[in-house]
Amino acid sequence: MKRKISVVLVIFSLFIGIVSCDKGMIYESNQSFEDNTWEYGDVKTFSFTMKDSMKPCKIYLNMRTTLDYEFSNIYMNLYSNYPNGRVDTSALEFFLAEPSGKWLGNVSGTVIENKAMIMKGYLTDPGVYTFKLEQAMFDNDLGEILDVGLRVENITLEDY
Repeated sequence: MKRKISVVLVIFSLFIGIVSCDKGMIYESNQSFEDNTWEYGDVKTFSFTMKDSMKPCKIYLNMRTTLDYEFSNIYMNLYSNYPNGRVDTSALEFFLAEPSGKWLGNVSGTVIENKAMIMKGYLTDPGVYTFKLEQAMFDNDLGEILDVGLRVENITLEDY
């Protein structure tokens, strides 16, 4: 009987741990590229609704490439549209490897997952936020890019 209760408690604890891992997530979306190539002019759009503007948040850029991606970084343009009508444009450089050539991020097989915080603070207006990303490299078509995404999380006490 004790063994059954222990097994049930372990399974329940694992379930709660898995379900609660993303309790701070507000939004996440990743968009893939046909033939693993990010063509110049292919703008990826991410929109989410922010209901509570009194909670601080973090916005991350997600990117997955293969080991065969030929650069150590990627330049991107970020277009931000806010509910109050304000529009911002930012140039971003996302480092994917160290100067020595060692890949940053999590490497699993031939896939590299990277995540970089691009914004931290308050999104002061409730409503729909839209972010658009386009690659801004010198090559028109960037091969070996699997997907790019945006993740928005609430800031937790552990972040301070």
